[in-house]
Amino acid sequence: MNQIFTVTGMSCAVCQAHVEKAVSALAGVKSARVNLLQNILTVEYDEKKLSSSQIIQAVEKSGYKAQVQRASTESVQTIAQQSEQLKYRFWYSVCWLVPLMYVAMGKMLPSFYPNVLNGSFVQNACLQILLTLPILLLNREIFYRGCIQLFRKMPTMDSLVGLGAGSSVLFSLCNVALGTIQGKSLDLYFESAAMIVTLVTLGKWLEARAKVRMTSAISGLVQLLPTQVRIKRNEAERTVLLEQLAQGDIMVVRAGERLSADGIVQTGTGTVDESVLTGESFPKEKESGDFVSAGTLLTDGYLEVVVHQVGTRTLLAQMVRLVEDAASSKAPMAQLADRVSHVFVPIVLGIAAATWIIWWLCGSSFSFALTCAVAVLVISCPCALGLATPTAIMVGMRQAAKYGILVKDASALEMLARITTVVLDKTGTVTTGQLQVAQVITAKGVSETELLQVASAVERPSQHPFAKALKEYVRAKEYSAKEVETFEAVPGKGVRGKIGGSVLLGGNLKMMQEYAIAIETFSLPAGQSPLFFAKDQKFLGTILFSDTLKPSAKNGIAYLNRLRKKVILLTGDNEPTAVAVAAQANISHVQAGVLPQEKEQVIGRLKTGKETVAMVGDGVNDAPALARADVGIAFRAGTDIASDTADVVLMKDDLTDIGIALELGVAVVRNMKENLFWAFFYNVLGIPLAAGVFFPILGWKLNPMVAAAAMSLSSICVVSNALRLRFFRPKNLKF
Repeated sequence: MNQIFTVTGMSCAVCQAHVEKAVSALAGVKSARVNLLQNILTVEYDEKKLSSSQIIQAVEKSGYKAQVQRASTESVQTIAQQSEQLKYRFWYSVCWLVPLMYVAMGKMLPSFYPNVLNGSFVQNACLQILLTLPILLLNREIFYRGCIQLFRKMPTMDSLVGLGAGSSVLFSLCNVALGTIQGKSLDLYFESAAMIVTLVTLGKWLEARAKVRMTSAISGLVQLLPTQVRIKRNEAERTVLLEQLAQGDIMVVRAGERLSADGIVQTGTGTVDESVLTGESFPKEKESGDFVSAGTLLTDGYLEVVVHQVGTRTLLAQMVRLVEDAASSKAPMAQLADRVSHVFVPIVLGIAAATWIIWWLCGSSFSFALTCAVAVLVISCPCALGLATPTAIMVGMRQAAKYGILVKDASALEMLARITTVVLDKTGTVTTGQLQVAQVITAKGVSETELLQVASAVERPSQHPFAKALKEYVRAKEYSAKEVETFEAVPGKGVRGKIGGSVLLGGNLKMMQEYAIAIETFSLPAGQSPLFFAKDQKFLGTILFSDTLKPSAKNGIAYLNRLRKKVILLTGDNEPTAVAVAAQANISHVQAGVLPQEKEQVIGRLKTGKETVAMVGDGVNDAPALARADVGIAFRAGTDIASDTADVVLMKDDLTDIGIALELGVAVVRNMKENLFWAFFYNVLGIPLAAGVFFPILGWKLNPMVAAAAMSLSSICVVSNALRLRFFRPKNLKF
């Protein structure tokens, strides 16, 4: 089973790695993924071997707190609470830090420094201690968690900051004692320690605020649902809580109200704004028999809706879950950050120790060596490293959802940026899939009535678009058809059935050839597809079907061409029809007459040829190809199997969304690379500067307080850069 836990106490990529490692080590765990941005742990495990309480114990043993997530908004609430706590901690710390800085450094401005503070070294030191203690107490979690993780040999960011600030405090206390004994003034670093923890708290607060802004965007979708619902029972209306709404209830919705569940309109007409699900700005007219979704807004009219799905089974809830799951997943690029974070803190501790020892051996003062070591510890925060990829993924997923594009995992989002070839199914993807009977051609000696009776009988059990079009045509002609006694669908070829011992066949040319049925030749009009019918090895005739392009087909293909993607039309239909459709849509590459299993093989050959392939389809026969492609893309209007197999689901029946998805993938990957650059840049440049590498040559030396500010700035830069994705707009989308 899959279960989500809310985890508190995590502060960096190292914390994330520790929690994942602790949970993954449990017997029965199949996978464990931590989302540092949302503070959640997603675990897939065998409930027969493991319980949720054991998972919580494992998390707590690794130094953090966890609980089973009871609602999808719980993680946002937890982060919001942490943000408030950090805000108060920061401002209370500032209240004590300002006078501390004045006492410690006011002597630099003697005209503004009162004589009452200009006392002995001991008096001044004691006053600094009194002002420092409240700040250390307010931020004691840093020291507590840092020490716990250090003793468990799993040091984290808090360990680095705790060691840096703690070393400054201990060194200052030793100097207070030594100065008291010797009767002279010595260097004190209480203000540095206080400033370090205050700036770290500021960074955590700003980071938490950004997290709330990003995660609340997803949870806000759930809050679209009204808490109360008006239902109709026994011709009387009553109001019930959303939790009391059940399948089969008649939901009453008036203009200006949002729907609380998925269902089918029973009575009434209205205009529904579905932009929250599809991104389409234009409302749609709904009437009896139409499907409506939870969270959508009835802008005008009156509807009575038979409830089909409620709660977590609604399309809105599934959409939220998909986005959350995708945000919790890891992109391949994130693996680099994971590998670095496992060894990062121990390496930093080693560098800090080496810095202190080398400067001490080189004859520098103890305070100089300590200052450099503390600066190394403080600036080397892995927060930015842990946020680099999840922040970009989270905002990218939300932007995709705004355009009606659901990306199921982070790896698919990253792979969208690499796509070189887009393979399109024809029927239902490039064309509407709403086929019509264009012409009925009978064999010699066969009447139209006889042909249509056999055709409608053998095609009646089928759900193929050809069969549906034929049934509509026969219904309009008012022909009667017998029920077949047996029925078999032959994938990629046609259908077969029996009536009273007679074998009925309906299918393409391959099927007729397989049964050695001689077909009368005729001229096939371009853009029309034939189905051949036979009874007891006797050819009865041909029925021609025509299809039309989707309204978005030409614009969608032109968009992909502007993105310089190779577009291939892949279909099981005959070549003349496929070529005609491709010509109308301006598709230059066509592969026709391909069976479902052969579609998958075509995708495989393209990948072998060093192409990165996106397959777009909507039918059951597209599922193998969707699974084989680097990225499978399906339309929500297609079959459930296609949507389940695909990596990306397009909520609108619009081909331009394929190009939008590809452009967004490029933007997200570019943003992740920028974030990783900033995360590594601060450490690559900051650690040597903090260690004093440039001091002998250029005289550059990094104060620990400046190091703390730079460390906080690195996380803020990463989060702020990711938030830029909120302004993403497709550059190549033109009409």
